[in-house]
Amino acid sequence: MSPAPPAAPSGSAALGAALRGDFPILHQTVNGRPLVYLDNGATSQKPEVVLRALDDYNRRINSNVHRGVHYLAAKARRGCVCRRRGLRWLAGGWLASGGVAG
Repeated sequence: MSPAPPAAPSGSAALGAALRGDFPILHQTVNGRPLVYLDNGATSQKPEVVLRALDDYNRRINSNVHRGVHYLAAKARRGCVCRRRGLRWLAGGWLASGGVAG
């Protein structure tokens, strides 16, 4: 009799499996197994969407957000302010839905 196939992940394991594809660094294997990266906040891995945004910023704007008075600095500042508002809105909705325990 062959062993039963492994159960499909559920709960947070299913969420982790679903999000794994968004992180290019996790597409590699180490010693024949999928890379697992456990670390503190000092080095966070970035999903593809963040990598694309950083690449776009570095290629098209790349300016000090709060010190410059030229076109690129103003553009960087506007982008930073808009993203902060968006993150605040996203985090606010997440917090209101009980996304954070404790």
